Amino acid sequence: MTEKFQILESKVNKPLTYLLMGLIWLVVLMVAYLVFYIMYDLFDYGIKKYFVNKTSDLFFNVLIFIALSVCCFFLIYTLIFPRKKFFHRVIVNEKGISIYNYKEEIVKEVFYSNLQPSRQNSYSDVHHRDNAKLTKTTIVTHKKNKTGTIEEEVIDLYFDYFMIKNRYELHRHFLLGIQTFRPDLKIHPSTLERYYLTPETKNIKPNTIGAALIIGGFIIVFFGAVYALVLFLQ
Repeated sequence: MTEKFQILESKVNKPLTYLLMGLIWLVVLMVAYLVFYIMYDLFDYGIKKYFVNKTSDLFFNVLIFIALSVCCFFLIYTLIFPRKKFFHRVIVNEKGISIYNYKEEIVKEVFYSNLQPSRQNSYSDVHHRDNAKLTKTTIVTHKKNKTGTIEEEVIDLYFDYFMIKNRYELHRHFLLGIQTFRPDLKIHPSTLERYYLTPETKNIKPNTIGAALIIGGFIIVFFGAVYALVLFLQ
């Protein structure tokens, strides 16, 4: 059975990933420009004159300067320094799911053999979870921690601005692996329907047009926000 189970690997949506990175760098440049403009205005007018004639404006500008500087450094930090922690690829095979960083080091690994029934003995042992805005979906399983207590093990395949274009397929393949190698675990009926894993829908190709529309809408909104910011700065 293990020989027939296919290996599925993640595929990065490079155009969208580079677009998001470029937009973040654009925001960094805009914030840096505002910081430079405030600093130039302070020294051009004179800090002493500001303190005497525009005391309230001086404190306000200093506060804005500090806030924008922190924002700028934070954005640069998220783009540059944590890169070694960013995912590089995700693999789902007959053992489970593995997440690697850019050094090919395993960041997270979840084996089918280590999965446990829910401690609440509830309606299901495995289910999916949507956030409040329905823009992020994770798979929730259960495992034993070091003390022997059953706790949630969440499969989260969202990695900041690194966009996986086959995230849905990875989720589905992992759930299919649970059905194949751990039939003793109960997957929630709504999750089976969501990922086309019921007996009636297993052979139906899932429709992922909705996800593409959401991404397209996000790009349009983001570009609109950037355009409005450019107009504001002019």
